[in-house]
Amino acid sequence: MSISPLLQKRRMGGFSLIELMIAILIGLITSLAVVQVYSIWIRQSRTVSSTTDSQSTAALAAYALEEDIKQAGQGFGTANSTTTGGAGCPITGAATAGGTTTAVGLDPAGAGNLRLSAVQIINGANGAPDQIVSLYGNSMNRIAPEMAIGSTFNSTRVRNRAGFNVGDVVILASSDFSDCRIVEVTSTDTILLASDKVFAHDTTNYQGNLPDGTPGTRTPVFNQAAGTTGITPFWVFDLGPEPQANQWRVSTTAPNSLQNPALQRFSIFPIDGVYPNPQAREVAEGVVNLQLQYGYDSDGNGLISANEWFDADATNAPDLGGAAVDWTKVLAIRYAILARSRNYEASTVTTTNPSWAGGNFTMTDVGGTADTNPSSVSNWRRYRYAVVEGVVAIRNALWGRNQ
Repeated sequence: MSISPLLQKRRMGGFSLIELMIAILIGLITSLAVVQVYSIWIRQSRTVSSTTDSQSTAALAAYALEEDIKQAGQGFGTANSTTTGGAGCPITGAATAGGTTTAVGLDPAGAGNLRLSAVQIINGANGAPDQIVSLYGNSMNRIAPEMAIGSTFNSTRVRNRAGFNVGDVVILASSDFSDCRIVEVTSTDTILLASDKVFAHDTTNYQGNLPDGTPGTRTPVFNQAAGTTGITPFWVFDLGPEPQANQWRVSTTAPNSLQNPALQRFSIFPIDGVYPNPQAREVAEGVVNLQLQYGYDSDGNGLISANEWFDADATNAPDLGGAAVDWTKVLAIRYAILARSRNYEASTVTTTNPSWAGGNFTMTDVGGTADTNPSSVSNWRRYRYAVVEGVVAIRNALWGRNQ
């Protein structure tokens, strides 16, 4: 069968204009669909990724905080004894490092005294982030206190000097635990001190290990020329050569900001004779709030009931509504960490205030302003959040309570 010349010519001419337009239209529709699907996938991927990041941030922060609190009270656990007491004694003194002398206290100045307590909570006003301070020693030779039987402004006589080593940092406490001083052992030389029960804490350099671990001459950090005048020590607690007082807080100052806060650990004490550089170390970026409560054994049964959780008052003690505080009854800490995702959402994704066992978090906009405009692009509702909370028993306090 032969093909007509007209049909043959038409077939050789290719697609018609209408056919081309239809093909282009189909291609455009397909491309738009692919772009739309890809765009949705990207948004969902960012949401999932940022949500996972905030959960990981909160979990990491919680792990680091818990591990630190678990060590709190080491070296002075018996200050929680129901017979001797002593927990909560305000510690005074100064540390000289890098040519600068700084009073031993919480940061910033005015936040309160460091206390002979495993932990202290600094309450954040109006729902702002709380802070917590953990204190512990690292003595390998002493876990129980020793009784002082005499002292001068730069030396102390104890019943048994065994375990006190040159370079150890010790706390001298008055009999009523109203006054505690921090000093550093510079000599246990029996011949020089004319006694096997005396240790010196003067400003004399001594031989010890340098920060790199090699032997050398060290300058005492915690001893001042005036010594410890004004106190008659009764109890002596040995915190070892490298005690730590760590202040945990949410930082919004450089290099952090209100838009990019972070959980920090600030070192109150020098370590190995020098302050860490930087003194405040970032632990977890993206943490926007930290809430804390004391577990206070009001009824003395050794347990923390549901009604025995307390915020901190203005003196950093459990807020008992004006009643006297017995620091030996602080047996646990309850905490909650709030982390914010980095991904901004085009619409509201968080409709209610994140909460924890202690109540709701107080939310502010990303720039730190009050929550007054839910439709604002900087409103907190445009971000996703993760909460990690837990309870940490202060085991050194629990152990010391029964001594």
